[in-house]
Amino acid sequence: MERKTKSRGKRKFRIVLVMLALLLLTVMVSTAPSSEKFEKWILQKYDIKCDKYNHWCVIDNKEIQSRSGTYEERLFFNIYEKDYEYENGEILTFRAVGIVGNFYEMEDGRLWRFLAFGVL
Repeated sequence: MERKTKSRGKRKFRIVLVMLALLLLTVMVSTAPSSEKFEKWILQKYDIKCDKYNHWCVIDNKEIQSRSGTYEERLFFNIYEKDYEYENGEILTFRAVGIVGNFYEMEDGRLWRFLAFGVL
């Protein structure tokens, strides 16, 4: 009798664990921030002022021009990369991972290449 009780308890625990995992994954998928939120986050975090089309901008009293950007939706998170170019040709790049409604800035490196491109 004691064995059946332990077995049922383990089974219930596993079911609850699977349900919690599915709930967590659903929340992660449904709350990944959009590319528009990333743009606003970058502009606010670095105090970048732009024209109404976000093409010509100013950061630290230097003019920069919006260049390429990447927005990739992954299963549980989104990745973002945005380039700006100074007048002298220097490129300023912002990278972030968006998950559960937040952004986490990333440096170019092995982790970024793995998340963005699936390669180490």
